[in-house]
Amino acid sequence: MHYYTEKLTVVLPIKDRPDFTKRWLEYANEVSLPFHVLVADGSLQSSLDWIGKLDLSAISFSYHYYGPDWAVPIFFEKISAALSQVKTDYVCLVDDDDFQLIDGYLQSVDFLEANMDYIGCGGQTLGLFMQSHADFSITRSAYIQQGLEDSTARSRVKALLTNYRVVFYDVYRSEVLKKIFSRLATNQFYDLFNAELYIACLAATAGRLKKIDTPFLVRQHNNPQSSAKVSASRDGGYFERSLSLNYSAEIRYLFDAILSTAEKVDGAESFRKDDLHIFFKEFMRQRYLYEFLSPLEPISRFQKLFYSVERVFTSHHSLGYIFDNLRSRIDKLQYKTFVARHRNAVCSHLNVANVVGVFLCEYYGGSSKVESSRD
Repeated sequence: MHYYTEKLTVVLPIKDRPDFTKRWLEYANEVSLPFHVLVADGSLQSSLDWIGKLDLSAISFSYHYYGPDWAVPIFFEKISAALSQVKTDYVCLVDDDDFQLIDGYLQSVDFLEANMDYIGCGGQTLGLFMQSHADFSITRSAYIQQGLEDSTARSRVKALLTNYRVVFYDVYRSEVLKKIFSRLATNQFYDLFNAELYIACLAATAGRLKKIDTPFLVRQHNNPQSSAKVSASRDGGYFERSLSLNYSAEIRYLFDAILSTAEKVDGAESFRKDDLHIFFKEFMRQRYLYEFLSPLEPISRFQKLFYSVERVFTSHHSLGYIFDNLRSRIDKLQYKTFVARHRNAVCSHLNVANVVGVFLCEYYGGSSKVESSRD
């Protein structure tokens, strides 16, 4: 058995997207992904009949059916249950519309093996943009590509919330991620984005997170079937979701979890609730700025209304909490800086993504383009 198969488990949650699941599994087999793959199925019916017919002889593979995960809390309960089956020292979560670049994962495991004061490690993220099966490009991602390496939980959470970066897909020490998801499963999170924020914040609170320079993930950005797109379409943008009945309770769960974890990590007086309010206020202010001022697409049905009756929004208690003057020149300048920072995220070694481009060309037929930047 390959050394890394005994070190790292890749948990693949799936649900009624057989085309993407088949593509992911065939890619993993094609590149001989040298890690154990655990498929956590939450589809309406078991997918084992058709998955069992695929040639997966080049990978270590196990399958578990958990019944339909028809709601967000059940989805995360499924992942927690799947993590409980993990026997390796390290684990990561993947989506079936993304692609893993082996060297980035190998180096992440090696880094954690050599640095016991870190709980997680990930590489750089690239973006896959598919106009059609025959027309796609791979380019640098707009996500911020930085770790969370400060020595205290307070500093790491501040860095995360005031300059948010995605850590959901990083490689973690298994016991750390198991504890995070076990705690998440005890709280009934119905908002997908709040749940992912909870995971990121608890990871940042629990320990240091490294970002290496090697790419490790190619994420498909424009998939209309993605969980994020489906959730946003159903529940709306940040402003709309902040009006839901569960929202305040979920944020209280988040705050309580961060503060109690920080107390265990750094001591009782290391992190005050007032600090957390300030950090979270900045996080939400940036989200609202992006949502209300973004010229890219109307992600909320409130967006057009905002432009015509902005005073109504400014007077709303949740906006009043986050903004002193929503439409001020400073906010506009900070919004432009926020967008520019995301668009100019640096990502190197794009040529390693050619393995994904070649696979997609063979899988679908057509042509690909690997770029160094994207306007």
